Amino acid sequence: MTPLVKPLHSPSFVMKLHAVLMRDDLKSIISWLPHGRSWKIIHEREFEIRTLPIYFNLKKISSFHEQAAEWGFQRFKTGPDQGTFYHERFLRGLPHLCKKMKNASLSRSMVDVEHIEEF
Repeated sequence: MTPLVKPLHSPSFVMKLHAVLMRDDLKSIISWLPHGRSWKIIHEREFEIRTLPIYFNLKKISSFHEQAAEWGFQRFKTGPDQGTFYHERFLRGLPHLCKKMKNASLSRSMVDVEHIEEF
């Protein structure tokens, strides 16, 4: 039987992030690096106030950093890309690659029902 109403599907964190990075009005706060393989939060306080509550339903930048890490983003600590975030499947102009990304915390929380003992 087909449902009368399609279930609501909320975009994933990475899809929201990709959309935010494509917005011209937010480029002074968060943007891609010129090569398009990593991105950077330019003004953390502005990002926390103007972007987090609206697009990610978050209040703290630390929560955003945790989510980014759960999705496999690595943050460069040194070098020319210091402070930027990178994931091999998160590239400017290629949002379809986000569908291949996995959230590590969701993967860990799934239970393998075949291995649950019966009482």
